[in-house]
Order: sequence, then C-alpha cells, then structure tokens
Amino acid sequence: MFPAGTLAVMVLLSLLGATLTSAAGVLISLRSGTVRQAQQTLSIALLLVFLLLGFGLRFVPPEARRVFMQFVTAGNSLSIELVAVAALAATDLALILAAMARFRRTQLILD
Repeated sequence: MFPAGTLAVMVLLSLLGATLTSAAGVLISLRSGTVRQAQQTLSIALLLVFLLLGFGLRFVPPEARRVFMQFVTAGNSLSIELVAVAALAATDLALILAAMARFRRTQLILD
C-alpha cells in the first residue's frame, strides 16, 4: 500500500506525536492541582494549536502556499519527512527534559 520508507516514517511520526502529547500532559500535570484541571488545560492547549493551524493557514499568502506545495510534491518528501521527524524528536526531548527537571518526588502529595 505504501512504500516501506513512507510506512516507517508514518509509524515513527505517530510514536513521536504520542510522545509529544504525553510529555506535554506530564509537564502540565506537574503544575495542576487535580487531574481534571490538567486534562482541561491540555485539551484547551491542543484545541488552540489546531485552531491556529486551521485558521492561520488562511492568512498565508497564496504565493507562499503555492511554493510550499510545489516543494512538497516535487519528490522531496523524504527530506520533509526527516525534517518533521527531527523537529518532533527535538520537541519531545525538550519536553521530557523539562518534565524531568521539574519533577520532585519529595513534593508529591501522598494521602
């Protein structure tokens, strides 16, 4: 159905996307008082990201969109996929390191 390289990148991007969401959830939950507050904060943040992407693309000039689409369809998909993988991996690493730096076992509230 898909070339092996594309399938591998799709699986890797899915894994990195899940890691990004869970790392953001951990980082948010470290600052939240309840699970509900953490879930609502993460949901609002994700909603804002998708809304900004969806509506923000309308303000990109048509010429810039055309150039981008030509670049994407010109057979450079492997380079774009690798850039996406690298960007997500770097963001994941940054969020995980931030969560590890903020985590303090002694400050956990145990009932």
